[in-house]
Amino acid sequence: IDTGVLVAELDYPFRISATQFGSTIATPDYNTSNVMITPNRYMNNSERNDSLVGNFSTTNILPFEDGNTSSSGTLSFSDVAIIGIDINDSTWANIDSDDTPLSDRIIHSECNRTFGADHFDLLLAMPEMENNTTSFTYLSNDLNMSASVKNLNVQLSARGKNGGILKNYKVPQSHFFAKNIDITPLLTIPDAPHGSAISIDNPPIESNVVKDFDEGSVDINYTNVRFNYPRIYKEPQNPFLINGADANYSVNVVENANSDVNGSNSTLVNANATFYFGRLHPKDVKTSEDPAITNIEIEVYDKNSGNFVNTFRRNSLHWYRNEDHDSNSEGNVSSISAMNTMTLSATSVFDIAQSDISSASNGLINVTIAKHTGRYFLHVKTQSWLWYAPDGFGNTYDDSVNSQCTDHPCFSYTAKNIVLNRDVSSGTFSGSDVVEKPRGDYVKKGIKVFR
Repeated sequence: IDTGVLVAELDYPFRISATQFGSTIATPDYNTSNVMITPNRYMNNSERNDSLVGNFSTTNILPFEDGNTSSSGTLSFSDVAIIGIDINDSTWANIDSDDTPLSDRIIHSECNRTFGADHFDLLLAMPEMENNTTSFTYLSNDLNMSASVKNLNVQLSARGKNGGILKNYKVPQSHFFAKNIDITPLLTIPDAPHGSAISIDNPPIESNVVKDFDEGSVDINYTNVRFNYPRIYKEPQNPFLINGADANYSVNVVENANSDVNGSNSTLVNANATFYFGRLHPKDVKTSEDPAITNIEIEVYDKNSGNFVNTFRRNSLHWYRNEDHDSNSEGNVSSISAMNTMTLSATSVFDIAQSDISSASNGLINVTIAKHTGRYFLHVKTQSWLWYAPDGFGNTYDDSVNSQCTDHPCFSYTAKNIVLNRDVSSGTFSGSDVVEKPRGDYVKKGIKVFR
């Protein structure tokens, strides 16, 4: 019989020869069927344990003819274990029963064989791709804003030659037969039109590890992978869709000590993710109201004016209010500080209370400003994925002390008295428009340009 590791559920040629006095030649007159072949089951620590799962079988071995069993005999075991094959004949020397005790008349031999796994089966649930929000993800180098691939799971099972699950393939290894394995999971995410995906929390490659197999199976659940694509603050990108059917998730497993015991599987990814280039768009305010209420728009870029924005309000050339932006988790205004200059200092003239900055809704953030005499620069803190400045007019997002209005969103606030003369200006007005008459309180807004 093969002296190496045998594979569970596979029949092996098995032949026994009866020899005497250390000879390797079979005894020709040994012709009997009165031989008992008994399997003994041993754990990894050599402790006999007859409760180990598995069926032992032999076929076409007996009887002996001319000192040999059949050359076509087979032996098999249906699980993983160390099997001691105990061979006994207590009848051959019965002629000596009148003067020799039974213990001295038994012909006995034993050999141990280890039965191992044939392969691994891997069951992969189809992962799910999803946006950061219900319907979209902003382009961002900061993966706190990211799409994700979820349900990266694999059920791994050790199998015999015929596909049966091997219940003795489990831990602890001091007693049972789970082996150290190498696991190689791989998630591939397709490129965007302008660059390759950046991702974190990718499933790790593991070498020579022990997994908690229980009766031949173990579930491995990986962390959700977060991904996005490069964003350059001065280079807006058109919206695009990443289709999960173009992604792939695969897992390969191999026993560390025996590469013939292996398995692999792969699957596509379900659903998709939509990406926008976004920005905050505040506007300068001149007002006589107390308090004044203004809003900051959250906009997305689309040079093609395509299906991604066809339900959104267009604000300016290529820019649309993102009316699907309905949560602060998608991006917000965390604070607004008023300064006398376009430099953000450690001490502000006044701050807008957080209660006066609304949550994002329908692509708008409303800001209530109490009246302050004079003109001020209001420095807006937000997230890097909502900062845009045209090439040559700004820098990478920065809202630290001494940063400038070229580093983060700003708008000016000017408190004015009631206008008594002709003041023909563009903007939004409230009150009367009668010439030479008081207009009443008014708010005039204009596009911010700090360059």
